[in-house]
Amino acid sequence: MCIETQEKEQFLVVTFLEKRLSAALAPKFELKMRELIQAGHQHILLDLSHVDFIDSSGLGAIVSSFKLLNNQGDFILCGVHGAVISLLNLTRMDKIFPIYASLEEALKDCHQ
Repeated sequence: MCIETQEKEQFLVVTFLEKRLSAALAPKFELKMRELIQAGHQHILLDLSHVDFIDSSGLGAIVSSFKLLNNQGDFILCGVHGAVISLLNLTRMDKIFPIYASLEEALKDCHQ
């Protein structure tokens, strides 16, 4: 599983570099997110611009990561497109997560 992290402003940007976030990678993704949050990162921008598909396991891993913050920070999705945005809308996760088309848009809006 390939993930890149970088700090931008007050956020930790976590870029998931795989095409699919599915049952095969969801446990590793969730473990990595747990490690980052336990290390003190409370303002997370999850960049999904490389992701074309998320299944229920992948969505569950994202929700579990969000819950680890325990309302103590931010968990924002960006780079969401295609089938991924359709899934988030269908499952009404667009009501739970702030969602932006790009990392730049998220940083600009969150900086104001």
